[in-house]
Amino acid sequence: MKKVASKVNNETDLVELASRHVDLKPEIEGGSVFIGVSPFPTRIGNEEGRLIVVTSGDSADYWTDASYGEAGDAVAFVEKTESLSYEDAVKFLANRLGVPLVDDGVGK
Repeated sequence: MKKVASKVNNETDLVELASRHVDLKPEIEGGSVFIGVSPFPTRIGNEEGRLIVVTSGDSADYWTDASYGEAGDAVAFVEKTESLSYEDAVKFLANRLGVPLVDDGVGK
């Protein structure tokens, strides 16, 4: 599962994926950092500071949500937004991308 997870993380456009849940705007025009109102409940009691930051880069895409206290890759985003286990989130993205599910015997 680890190889499939790596492949789907590399192939997923996290900005596009997150945009299904959040209205993302570029931090600066043409930039690779996007900001939106967090889709997650706050854990620090600051409702007005509920921002999610999605960064799209050549090597990796990732998201950070300080008010929720979480960050991660595409698999982690799907785990949180769809309430799925790690394995089911990998399968969700693999099906979305048409990536074959080959069990490599290695877990999370």
